[in-house]
Amino acid sequence: MQQLLEAAFHQSHQPQCVVDGADLLLLVNHAYLSLTGEPADIKGKPCPFFDPNLQGPTMVKTIKEALMRKGWWEGELPFQHHARNFQSWVSMKRLQTAAGSSVLVSFSDISERKLAEVKLHRLAYFDSLTQLPNLSLLLDRLNQAQMRAKRSNQLVALVIFEPDNAEALRTQIGSTAFDQVVIAMGARIRDLLRAQDTLAAQGHGRFALLMPDLPDRRAALNAFTQVAEKIQLAMRSELPDLQQGLTIAVGASLFPLDAVTPQTHLKQTETALLQAKRRGAGQTLLFTPALQQLASARQQLAKELQRAMENRDFVLHYQPVLDADTGEITGVEALLRWQHPERGLLLPEDFLEAAEATGCLKQLGGWVFRESARQFLQWRNRGVRLDMVNINLSAGQFQSPTLLAQTKALLTETGIDPGCVTLEITEAALETEAPAERLQQLRDLGIHLALDDFGAGRSCLMQLQNLPFNQIKLNREFTKALPDAKARAQLQGLATYMHTLGFQVVMTGIETPAQLEVAQHLDCQCVQGYLLREPASPEELNLGPSHESA
Repeated sequence: MQQLLEAAFHQSHQPQCVVDGADLLLLVNHAYLSLTGEPADIKGKPCPFFDPNLQGPTMVKTIKEALMRKGWWEGELPFQHHARNFQSWVSMKRLQTAAGSSVLVSFSDISERKLAEVKLHRLAYFDSLTQLPNLSLLLDRLNQAQMRAKRSNQLVALVIFEPDNAEALRTQIGSTAFDQVVIAMGARIRDLLRAQDTLAAQGHGRFALLMPDLPDRRAALNAFTQVAEKIQLAMRSELPDLQQGLTIAVGASLFPLDAVTPQTHLKQTETALLQAKRRGAGQTLLFTPALQQLASARQQLAKELQRAMENRDFVLHYQPVLDADTGEITGVEALLRWQHPERGLLLPEDFLEAAEATGCLKQLGGWVFRESARQFLQWRNRGVRLDMVNINLSAGQFQSPTLLAQTKALLTETGIDPGCVTLEITEAALETEAPAERLQQLRDLGIHLALDDFGAGRSCLMQLQNLPFNQIKLNREFTKALPDAKARAQLQGLATYMHTLGFQVVMTGIETPAQLEVAQHLDCQCVQGYLLREPASPEELNLGPSHESA
């Protein structure tokens, strides 16, 4: 039996050793020698697992107390003895014989497992692109910061920021270059922070910043405002050739003034960021209860929009576009309306942003095109003289990668002549990569294009000569200033320049005979406004000539 036990010990694949009461090696098996690289004559040498210099006096004491109390111990310990250093999983069993007490130690090298754990930890808690903490680690540190803040009566700021129009920027410079900018921005911003701050990456160019230990609201506001300015400079320094229009949206919230848990803190900061982006480029916004009410109202609106799509609560009204000289109707502009069951007839400004945010706009835009084409063809079949139907495109629709394919499909489906369709596009929609190329692709389908609301955005006259529009529709603010002599002179110069570029000019917002008279004398080809025709349903629309223009 003794020989059998010794054979089992020595031939075991598990590295094992027997340690005496003085922590010296009595026996080691072949697996021990193979793993550790130790010589065979190590009997009487100290066992590394009981070495206080390696394991620490407290750990050695804990192990020995467990062996005395329970008769066994197991756990993770480092092995370091001459030839080999590695992490090991160790199981110990106290042996009691007539010769005295000893300990049987079995262990294994877990270095590869530990390395895998480290890799898994990085995958779980760090962003693979920037190597910064990710959302999971941020929430963990946010929880710790909030607990400290409760004890110290201080504030914790959470700030989220990202470039305005991040996806458009990625498209403009390419994914690889965008990723390099994100990495560089992360490195630059990290160098600007305090030791106790945490910068986390959330993907797609969005960062979150945890700023604990702030004494009061004013200090918090100053801190994240300064950081926002530094972030803006960091991004511009990474893209010196694109400084024009490079802006950062920033949202922030404070604990415990606003949030009570890490999750609500994060949600409120995201709400502030979203509202900052909706207010325009380069906005910084601190969360308030009023913002939450606004966000809740938008969420409710989004739900109602979905129901409206299902219930077909949307309708189209049409406003004629008239020849400025003859008063004849040359076309109609299709205007989307929502017949809300409780709030009545809603205009696009009341719901279009929510439709875009919820992804309803593509479906809704397809319906507008189909219904506009159907109604236009119905009028034509009845003998109504109409040359054109104008259909509005939002910025999101124009910038969609599926725009061209969807437009081709709609033209085929409806059977409308492309030459009878004018797509109206706002200046804001042109803030994308290669707008002229996209416009030309639409023109190549035979469609007419109108730049809508010119003067409301940032387009300059020099840019217009490179854009393949057929028509320029002037912002109604130009019309409001009439018949003032100075405004009239400015409009005359603008209209003349438009004509030299080959554009038709449409004056919109005409509400008085004096404004109409100016439009006719300025040689505007077309006019539109409530004086001439108000938007109306197909059943109520008067498509006869205008007496005012005649």
